[in-house]
Amino acid sequence: MEDVAASADFKLGRHEPGAGMVAHRYANVYHREKGRLVIAPKRDQIGLFLALARQIDGPFRFVYVLLGPFGRYAEGRYELSVRLDHESLELLLDQFRLFFQGDARHHVFIGNDSPEPLLFYDQHDLIYAYGPAERYVPLLESQGLTPGVPEMPSPHSHHIRPEFDVVAEELLSGRDWKTGPLLESD
Repeated sequence: MEDVAASADFKLGRHEPGAGMVAHRYANVYHREKGRLVIAPKRDQIGLFLALARQIDGPFRFVYVLLGPFGRYAEGRYELSVRLDHESLELLLDQFRLFFQGDARHHVFIGNDSPEPLLFYDQHDLIYAYGPAERYVPLLESQGLTPGVPEMPSPHSHHIRPEFDVVAEELLSGRDWKTGPLLESD
């Protein structure tokens, strides 16, 4: 997705004096925290998310977290009833890439059946990677990311783009989901 200014065509916005809310782009950095990496790519978050997923074993649990009610869907956690292999995960994420990267109504989790590794792409355009940092860091650096602390804009805004309503409906209606409530951590 291209950089946009003074438009609602972005997921995360920051306040720019004289221009209002504009697209926020991170500085292509990652930061080590206890037990995880916080990754702030400038663009193509889903591409990086998939590259990180290739570093871990499947099959994958896929959890879509809807942060607010939408149409006939309640806010909550939607976990696919089937596990996904790498190829199926790539197909799903590629199919909905623009939606996941361009709309802030959700988070996406993937992991296998062990507590780690776990990858989490949130509504702030950040990726959290739990697990094998020794595999993740060389990949991140090969993609041009450098050590640094992601700067969350303040104030900021989350954009839910109405043009993605039909895409959200397609994602949620076309699959078998196990549903549950939001967790406090969501």
